[in-house]
Amino acid sequence: MNMQANLARAAHPENQLSRKHEFRELDLHVPEELPIVDLVELYTGIENVLETGRCPILQLVGAGADCAPIALDLAWTAASVMGKRVLLLNCASSGSRLPAMAGVEARRRAEPGEVRAAAMDRMIKVAGQEIYMVDIVGSPKEANAGHAVEMVNSYFDAYCAFLDMVFVVPPPAESDPLGTIMARHVDGNILVVEADSTRRAEAMRLREVLVRSGRPLIGAILNNRHNHLPLWLSRRL
Repeated sequence: MNMQANLARAAHPENQLSRKHEFRELDLHVPEELPIVDLVELYTGIENVLETGRCPILQLVGAGADCAPIALDLAWTAASVMGKRVLLLNCASSGSRLPAMAGVEARRRAEPGEVRAAAMDRMIKVAGQEIYMVDIVGSPKEANAGHAVEMVNSYFDAYCAFLDMVFVVPPPAESDPLGTIMARHVDGNILVVEADSTRRAEAMRLREVLVRSGRPLIGAILNNRHNHLPLWLSRRL
């Protein structure tokens, strides 16, 4: 795992965003129990569907599910194993399991000339990896959700040339409109449902909302699936 990570980081040093700017760094270690094979298959599948000729922006939208851990696992796998450069735009202000970020949402809207400087102040890099993260505070109020869309687009426009993929994590769809508003501004959406928790009607309703956005709904993820079969029976299947 360490050898793969070292080779991956050396794959394209001339295009690393960290060589253009200095970032505050977060000292994290690659989780030991990542399902690497599944995550590599998921990432490459996303790449194939979103083949745009440029850095794609993907939104993970949860129906009763927390998408932040999935986005972070994808980022770890992409950067440490595949040599990718990824940006996570965390808009899930409540219940988020992304690492703590520095910086708070600005009290006023930045002028166009201020966006790039403000973005650099708020971006954090994972030490030793080409993973960049920004915390964009979400809100159940639609006006603030619309502002979050502007912020997401500003970061993407400023840094997509240095990146291989951008992940957007909105708050849960049932409590905040950001995921619905953002759906038509991305290259693709993934629906995330929680095993044994998300109601079927809730998942179907969100699926229809995402389909109507006009952007591709490229798949669904069933999170935290449990095997309810007894161990002795599962061994015989």
